[in-house]
Parts: sequence; C-alpha cells; structure tokens
Amino acid sequence: MNQTQSNDEIDLGQLFKMIGTFFKRVIRLFIQMLLFFKKKAILLISLFVVGAVAGYFIDNYGETKFEYVQQIVLEPNYESTKFLYDFIEDFKENVVKDEENLKKIGITIEQVENIKEITLEPVVQATAVLDHLQERYNGKDFFKEIMEAYDEEDLQEDRYLEFYKYHRLTFVFKSAGSLNEKFSSTVLDYFKSNTYFKEVANLKIRQYKNHLSQSEASLTFVNEYLKALNNTSSQHTNQQTVVVAEEGKAVTVASLLEQKEELLENISDLERRILLGEQVFATVNYGDIIQQKKSLDKRVLFLLPFVLCGIVIGVYFLKFLFERMNNFANQPD
Repeated sequence: MNQTQSNDEIDLGQLFKMIGTFFKRVIRLFIQMLLFFKKKAILLISLFVVGAVAGYFIDNYGETKFEYVQQIVLEPNYESTKFLYDFIEDFKENVVKDEENLKKIGITIEQVENIKEITLEPVVQATAVLDHLQERYNGKDFFKEIMEAYDEEDLQEDRYLEFYKYHRLTFVFKSAGSLNEKFSSTVLDYFKSNTYFKEVANLKIRQYKNHLSQSEASLTFVNEYLKALNNTSSQHTNQQTVVVAEEGKAVTVASLLEQKEELLENISDLERRILLGEQVFATVNYGDIIQQKKSLDKRVLFLLPFVLCGIVIGVYFLKFLFERMNNFANQPD
C-alpha cells in the first residue's frame, strides 16, 4: 500500500515537473522573440518604411490604387433567380477558363484577364421576405412565430434569394478600357439567350394574356354593374350580385369598388409582365463604370511593408529552427 502511494506521488511529481518545464520553455521562447525584435528593430523599421514608400509610389504611379466598378440591378422573371445565380457561378468557375466557349460568346482572353471579380447579391429588403411569408401563411396562427424566429441576418441567406425582387450584379475591372462595358453587356446577352427560359417565357406570356382577357372582362362587368346601381333600385340587383360576390358575402357598393381595385392592380401587373416579353430578366438600372479607390487592405501601400518584414522574420525563424535541429542532432546519446 505504501509502495503504491509512493509511486503515485512520484508520478504526480514528474507530471508537475513536466508542466513546469513546458511553461519555462514557452516563457524562454517569448523572451527570445522580444530580444530578437529588440535586436532587429532598426532593420524591421527600415524595411517597413521602405515598403511603405515603395507601396505609395506603386499605388500612385502604377495604376494599382484604383479599381473600376460597374453595378447593374436586375429583376429576374419567370422564377429564374436561382438559375441566374447558378449561371454566374458557372461562368466564373468554368466558362472563363474555356477559350472555345469564350470565342462563341464573343469574349476575348484580354477581357477575362482584366476581370478582378464578378458578384451577384440580392438587394436586401427584409420586408420582402416577410411579405412573401405572410402571403404564403396568411391566416395561419404559426406565421407570427415564423416572423419572430428570423432576424435580418437570417433573411440574407441563400434560401431567401427568390423572395427578393431586385439583385445587384457587380463587375470589378483591374484597369480602365473601352472593352469593359462590352464585356458586361456580352455576359448579360449570353444569359438572355438561354433557350429553356425562352420557351418558359412564351408559355408564361400566353397564360398572362389569357388571365388579362379574363380580368378585363370581369372589370367590364363590375363597371357596368356599378353603373346600373346608379340607375336602378337595389331590389333588382340580387340575381346579378352573386356573380361577383364571394360566397356568403352580401354585395355592397364598397365590396364592388374593392373588387374593381383588385382587378385594376391585377391588370396592371399582367400588362407589365407581358410588356417584358421573353426577357429572362429586366435591367432596372444599368450603371456606368466608375473609378474608385481600393480599400487600404487591398493596396500595395498597406501590403508591401508587411510582406518585406514577414520575409525577413521568416528567414531568421528558419535559421533559428536549423540551429535548434543541428544542436539536437549533435547531442550525445
């Protein structure tokens, strides 16, 4: 029993000794780092200043201080939002790397090389998502819980992309050039040329025209009925009102006016959809290419000093590791 207790005490003593040795080494390493920075302070400060000065001149005279941005606001039609996002991702990942496809589209290698970034993001309006959910779950008791469960950050997730009406397509070019605007228009034309969505658009347009004809006929009936109310007594209207009233709902002038307003809104929406024709998306705002300064963390003025200092520190660190490994290898067995 005493032997077991003695062994346990020895094991604990060795454990604490190992922990103490580890912390001593960490502290020793930290002190060595401080001494290194103290010893090399003049060198590192000099490199930082040289890098900052060189970065300043590169930014201002090497045309790297600016980037050229074009933003285009789109309104997808015919439930093409998800396809639009997939198309942009596929274009960035695959199309721009295939020279044959680029030639078919009408884009040159030089144009692709001048592209720094292409992004597509929704014009976030939290009310758009909530309105969509309210319309879907209208009259359901759990809709209030759904609204309370999501905050504005949740509403920016990919699963809500189709709820937003407008989406911002951004092209960032490395340098100015006459071909930049042609590049963006070519990409949009390539997307519009999709045959599947042309077929979907034609089908939708036929449906819209049919709905428009029915809505216009209903509006004509409501107008004639309202006109008749002004010329005849309400006693003669009972047989006709059943046509426009909802089941179990008494017909009044107010209900007819409400029905008329709904029909007018529906007709206006259908006319707008038909006017868009076969377009997979409508261009709401086709922005010009503007020159803007890069953010500081993307400029050479900011990056170069840290790169130079990092290289020097890395060289000394490798030298330190080599010396430690050499000492360890030469220790007597």
